Amino acid sequence: MTWTPERPVLPVEGADVFDIITSLKAPFFEETNRAPIQIVAVIDRSGSMQGDKIELVKETLKFVAKQLHDKDNLSIVIYDNEVDTILDPTNMDSQGKERAQMVISKIFVRGGTDLCAGLLRGLDVIQGNPINEVASVLLFTDGHVNAGISNTDAIIAEVAKKEKEGKLGCTVHTFGFGPDHALSILKEIAEKGAGSYFFIQNKDTIADAFVNCLGGLLSVVAQNITLSIEGDNGAGLHSVVTAFKQTSASNGWTVHIGDIQSEEERDILCRLKVPPHPDGEALEVLKLKLCYFNVISSKQEEIEKVVSLRASLDYPNSSPSVKVSVQKNRIATTEALTRAKAEADKGDYASARKILNETITQLQQSISASDPFTEGLIHDLKDSLSGLIDQTSFASYGGYQMSSYTMSHSRQRGTHSTACYSTSSRFALQEELRKNT
Repeated sequence: MTWTPERPVLPVEGADVFDIITSLKAPFFEETNRAPIQIVAVIDRSGSMQGDKIELVKETLKFVAKQLHDKDNLSIVIYDNEVDTILDPTNMDSQGKERAQMVISKIFVRGGTDLCAGLLRGLDVIQGNPINEVASVLLFTDGHVNAGISNTDAIIAEVAKKEKEGKLGCTVHTFGFGPDHALSILKEIAEKGAGSYFFIQNKDTIADAFVNCLGGLLSVVAQNITLSIEGDNGAGLHSVVTAFKQTSASNGWTVHIGDIQSEEERDILCRLKVPPHPDGEALEVLKLKLCYFNVISSKQEEIEKVVSLRASLDYPNSSPSVKVSVQKNRIATTEALTRAKAEADKGDYASARKILNETITQLQQSISASDPFTEGLIHDLKDSLSGLIDQTSFASYGGYQMSSYTMSHSRQRGTHSTACYSTSSRFALQEELRKNT
């Protein structure tokens, strides 16, 4: 855990807003040391999956099974109007992999799309078999819900019920294929399940999306991460800017970050109100406490730090932080994408484009404009503009792509859509996929 102030010193007269980035960085680790994982794949096999789509999903599931180790656990749920668990939780030893290959080969399409029933069955499978420390449900669909519970709020309420009962001990990742899937439902399910939403624009990227997700799951190093942030010595915590859930504490906030994967980083923007302080004297302004479950050592661990900065008359001449600028650009990008999509949802594509263009200019004029990460943000904003030309472009891919970018940047977790958060674990698995296709 590290911290970076917007400038290396404090102004002696104090400040109404002084920004500090608190950063968590997961180390690289060898896959041989990883914890076992449990995956439940929940697959839409409705009639619209006919042809290449279902065949590509089946081939990808076979590849996923091959990558798992003996202690890993895989189960498969398929749904249409009805739900079937075609592979009960099975260790992926040689016999388990053989069985998985066999049942995957027999998947065929039929019927409608009862997504809620499929998801709830997947969650029940996880909870009925609390075998491994890292557990995840992967939910795939290519269409809108047309059977069972179909209202977004009602589906989220069912997931919330599981959470309230303490039965959501896993992440939930969602995969939406093509230009006619239930975006709002998939995005909200992923958010509720602390997972990612993957937009699959065409059949050629089905495997990339699944493998990107798997590469992350195979490299989880810590879970149940919380970061407590408190102001100190009269420095008040103005706000904490993050997409992660926050709960109030005695003199600050606790941020619930969930899990973190090998080489990932989480950056939390802390905005402080700093009191006046004499020139040259140090002031402790923040108390930080990080709690997490170390998946590698299977131990609960804690880290505590105090952020101390010196007040200086030379504050106006001090150099602003590029790192803080980069993270502010990330937050600005997320906010712009959210606002632009809201305008596009109303049919105002001109206003949506204006928001993104203004943000691109803002990033290009920032002190971190030449930083590779800011350049990546600008790329994603420009890419989003192509989906805001008119109703056709927005409905066919623009809205889905913007939602995928928004979730990725807000949670600092990569998808196949953006290269900003790529890790060696995901890259290695994607290379393995290319060798096998």
